[in-house]
Amino acid sequence: MNRTLFKQIDKAREEQREVMETKMNMNEWKNLDSESVKKPTPYWTYVDMDGVIADFFGALAKEFGVQHWKDIPTQQDVIDRITGTDFFYRIRIFPTTVMFLRMVERYTQGRWSILSTPLKGDEENSSKQKDRWLDGVFSYAFDNDFNKKRFYSAYKWKWATLYGEKPNLLIDDRPTNLEEFKQKGGLTIRYQANESNIGKFENKLKELFTSND
Repeated sequence: MNRTLFKQIDKAREEQREVMETKMNMNEWKNLDSESVKKPTPYWTYVDMDGVIADFFGALAKEFGVQHWKDIPTQQDVIDRITGTDFFYRIRIFPTTVMFLRMVERYTQGRWSILSTPLKGDEENSSKQKDRWLDGVFSYAFDNDFNKKRFYSAYKWKWATLYGEKPNLLIDDRPTNLEEFKQKGGLTIRYQANESNIGKFENKLKELFTSND
């Protein structure tokens, strides 16, 4: 063989080696990327009440004797009517409430709390009535000894992460709450009991809490 042919063979071998190395690097990057895109498992989960486990809007419609809560003239009418009362204690659960709570308990392995907005201007009383309501619902869904911490605040975004690092999860029906929570680094699931599919909600829980298995 002449030198020109040797050079061509060497060049071909070098090009083949480079192609093989490139493929190996690409596979490594693919594997690395598949690991990196996994969603983080929430450190703690926070569950809203009104519209999620408590039929707040249905109770409002009944309170005012209208077919739909949107038929109530103004928000101030609502505040004036229910301030200082036991309204939040008298709200009914949804047909899916017990199933929902048991799903949350199972998938989070008990790592969850209630995070609900109190009535503006009636924070102390409305929080007290919500506590009474939760005591009864928890007893019905689980047992008399079952309990969870409750937090009442209009600023749910403050619970978005643990020390600004590990993300927490918020399950809520109000888009504004979810967006603020997400902007602060948290994870979110929108769930509105009278509209959302409980099966699809469970699938979302599976995605979050089994993503790193």
